[in-house]
Amino acid sequence: MEVHSLQSVLSKLGKWLTDSEKPLLVVCGATGSGKSDLAVDLAQQFGGEVINADSRQIYQEIYIGNALTTREQQRGVPHHLLSYSPLQQTLSVSEYKGLAEGMIDELQGRRSLPILCGGSVMWIDAVVDNYVIPQVPPNSELRDRLGLLSIDELLGQLEQRDPASHEQLKNCSNRRYIIRALEIFEQTGKPKSELAKRGKRKYEVFKVAPHWERQQLYDRINRRAEEQVRAGLVEEVQGIIDRHAGADPHQLLTLNWPSLSSIGCKEVIPFLLGQQPNDAMLEHVKQANRNYAKRQLSWLRRDPEIHWVAMPPASA
Repeated sequence: MEVHSLQSVLSKLGKWLTDSEKPLLVVCGATGSGKSDLAVDLAQQFGGEVINADSRQIYQEIYIGNALTTREQQRGVPHHLLSYSPLQQTLSVSEYKGLAEGMIDELQGRRSLPILCGGSVMWIDAVVDNYVIPQVPPNSELRDRLGLLSIDELLGQLEQRDPASHEQLKNCSNRRYIIRALEIFEQTGKPKSELAKRGKRKYEVFKVAPHWERQQLYDRINRRAEEQVRAGLVEEVQGIIDRHAGADPHQLLTLNWPSLSSIGCKEVIPFLLGQQPNDAMLEHVKQANRNYAKRQLSWLRRDPEIHWVAMPPASA
């Protein structure tokens, strides 16, 4: 994996834009790596707008826990698909793909550079590689049964039924994606990897990701978790409980909404139930984010198209 200076990537990006008819800039990377700030910098320099590609930031009501980009951080750059869906809604990869493509086409139509920014690699890949996603209806009974299994148990089943999807998802922390792959196999008798195919790309793509030394990244993640708690993470989760679970944290756990599986939200609930002290909760938030970053990087480092940008930039 080669790491470049920001200046060299900006030079390549400028030349690429000159020759591109339907450009799509992708800013990806690990949680806490500064994707959003980099996307805003690039949008200001190249006349772009940001389209959210984070499967948690697309939901409403969880702002602190999902590290939602604030108005101040957006610095006047238009952002799309942030806080778009109600907490109760389950937004599939296929549905997100349709929303993102509609936004990309609109921005390209008015000569604004679309910048797809986020850490949900499967969402990004679905748009970039124009995945043809199988239209298999959900099976709630099967999902409830599979939902009782751990991620390791789910991955064990997936490895037996669909080795190709297992290879793709083995570093994934999102239980829904693994359950969906098993659901497709159970209902069609065919592995998802055979049914979900890459199509012909619709857009010309340039990918950028911030690169930090591991300890630097982990320090950033730890500081952000501390800032989230100071900013009111616990109060935010309590507010969600009050609005949707009759003020009972136990009831929130039974809702099984994908939005509530966000890192931060799920670690705060045991604290509110009195099952762990504040210090332990904070450490769990930090550890969960570090583990998530590790899985994201394991996936992203296999992508030869990504231009990794050394952080902090030399000018910083």
